[in-house]
Amino acid sequence: MELKELINNFEANFGRMLSPFELEDIQKLVKEDSYSVELINEALKISVRNGKLFLNYVVGILVRMKSQGITNVEQLRVAEQLKQGSSKPVEVDNDFLEMLIAAAELWDDDEESREYQISLYREFQK
Repeated sequence: MELKELINNFEANFGRMLSPFELEDIQKLVKEDSYSVELINEALKISVRNGKLFLNYVVGILVRMKSQGITNVEQLRVAEQLKQGSSKPVEVDNDFLEMLIAAAELWDDDEESREYQISLYREFQK
């Protein structure tokens, strides 16, 4: 992918022409900050998925990636796979849940709040 194609992707996804300042900032990301065009494009995709159509949001994603040691698309893919693998459901012991329910019944004076907390704890028991 070339810089021109990246800029076209930004404009297509943002639904508008980029300002001269935005064009300059994107060029700086590539030339001065040494981000690859492909990695910037991946950050743009994340931005679009999150409904944040701002260049500053894309830059924030890139800065976070760099702080996590992600400097290319391959590393990003690995990080995404690891993240997906870590979202396993949490198992909670029923005795612990019963203790939480008992505590909610004792300490919360607001009946509506107490009932809500108890219903949340019971959901974990299912």
